[in-house]
Amino acid sequence: MSGLAFGLNAGKSQPGISKPQKRKAFFDDEEDVPEHKPPPQYGAKKTSKPLRPLSAFDDDDDNDDGSSAKEESKQYGLQPAKGKSAGTEKYTNLSALRSAKLHDQEASKIDASVYDYDGAYETFHTKQEKKPSTSGQESVPKYMTSLLQSAEVRKRDQLRAKEKALQREREAEGDEFADKEKFVTGAYKKQQEEIRRLEEEEKKREEAEEERRRKGGGMTAFHKQMLQKDEERMRMIKEAEEEVAKKKATGVEDQVEAEEETTDSKIAEELNKQGARIVVNDEGEIVDKRQLLSAGLNAAPKKPGREPEGPKKSNNDARPQEYWRSSKAQDARQGQRERQSRMVERQIEEMAAKQTEAETEQDKAQQEKNKSRVTEADKMGAKERYLARKKEREEEARKKKEAGG
Repeated sequence: MSGLAFGLNAGKSQPGISKPQKRKAFFDDEEDVPEHKPPPQYGAKKTSKPLRPLSAFDDDDDNDDGSSAKEESKQYGLQPAKGKSAGTEKYTNLSALRSAKLHDQEASKIDASVYDYDGAYETFHTKQEKKPSTSGQESVPKYMTSLLQSAEVRKRDQLRAKEKALQREREAEGDEFADKEKFVTGAYKKQQEEIRRLEEEEKKREEAEEERRRKGGGMTAFHKQMLQKDEERMRMIKEAEEEVAKKKATGVEDQVEAEEETTDSKIAEELNKQGARIVVNDEGEIVDKRQLLSAGLNAAPKKPGREPEGPKKSNNDARPQEYWRSSKAQDARQGQRERQSRMVERQIEEMAAKQTEAETEQDKAQQEKNKSRVTEADKMGAKERYLARKKEREEEARKKKEAGG
């Protein structure tokens, strides 16, 4: 009876009766988070993550991704995929292995070096050995000859410019260092000799070029030849015009042989002899000229005195116009020839002036070079003076030493 309870508190749960446990999900894991989490405690420290060994390629992002993936998998209750069992790795595809071996044997029968990869690589990358030159001549650059020559010319010009700058400095110094001794090295002497030799070669080359230009004539000779041709053509035209004018003044013209033209009476007489019946009037003219026609093509006879008049008249009309045109062309050619002559004369004068100026500058440069050139006698004199001064200083020092002692 003690199990029965009476009163208003009969609906309350009894402590002895426990609630039924919640059934687990089908894909649930034993490591699921408990259903009732403890309430958070304020002021308590958070539990640190368990330590684990660091790998060489470990990264914070990877850790985060791994932890999030693990949590996600736990949240949905998914199990990780299981690897293949060790027994399945022992099995291989025997048919594919056999077919591959058969293909290898067939390829080896056809070509034994089919798998010689090292030999093929060496054949692709072998260096070509340089063939020794049959002739004993040294190898000359094929495309750099002009560049090397220009570089040599620039180097020579730089040496000459440097030498001229030194000469100007010495001229500006004047006699300031005249009492000092001067020494010249062998390399400097060789350099000066080389510069002088190159200058002489360049001068000879310029003279040869000038001689060739003088013989060839250049543009001057070309213009001169053109003027001579124009003068010859104008002379021939003028002679032809004078000859035509003389013939016209004397009335003598070229005689042209003309065929003898037969008259109507002669033609009728000849045809009547041949058996034709042609009627001729008292004046000797044929009455019906159709009687002259015969089978085939009939050419009408030319009337005397009419045909020559036409060409004479046309020639007389065309001659004044021809003379006017020829005189106008002659005046134009004469003016052109005069202009070309003046232009050629002006060019010749300019060339002569330039040549004179160049010769004057060359003479001045030679004179300055001769002035600044130091002779061997001057060098020996400077050395002797230096030795004499040195000897005097030694004598004075010796005398002072003796007087002091």
